[in-house]
This record gives sequence, C-alpha cells and structure tokens, in this order.
Amino acid sequence: RYMSPEQAASEALTPTTDLYSLGLVLYEMLSCAFPFEAGSPLGFLACHITEDPRPITQVCPEAATWPPSLLRLLDALLQKDPDDRPQ
Repeated sequence: RYMSPEQAASEALTPTTDLYSLGLVLYEMLSCAFPFEAGSPLGFLACHITEDPRPITQVCPEAATWPPSLLRLLDALLQKDPDDRPQ
C-alpha cells in the first residue's frame, strides 16, 4: 500500500521515492484514512500509478482548518512525478 508510483511501475528509485511513502503515512496519520480505495494489493499499485489521491478534506473535513503549509506539503509529497516532490 505504501509503494510509490515509480516502485509500482518497476522504474528507478530515488530518495524522493521515500518521500512519497512518507506522504502516504502522513495522510493516513492525519485523516485515519488511506488516500486511495482499492480491493486488492494490485489495485493499490494501479491507484498509485493512475489515480490522484482523494483530497484529504474529502475524507477529513476538519483538514480545511489546518495550516495551508501542511496541506501544501502533503500535496507535494504525493506528487506522481518524483521530480515534482520536495528535493
């Protein structure tokens, strides 16, 4: 469930791979939910490659009151393209 899109696609891994996984853990810690819904491990891999994460405010409405910088960080960590994640 915590693989990055590049891991799921068997592509090269970089330090930003771990940042994506950290974003998944942070999302789950903050919202008590996972950003993707799938019925199987392969389904989760496909979600990481093809789907955008559910907005955290959709699964956790109180997130709308959190600091915007926290929400921006979470969005940056969950970018599909490793080059778009924090360096």
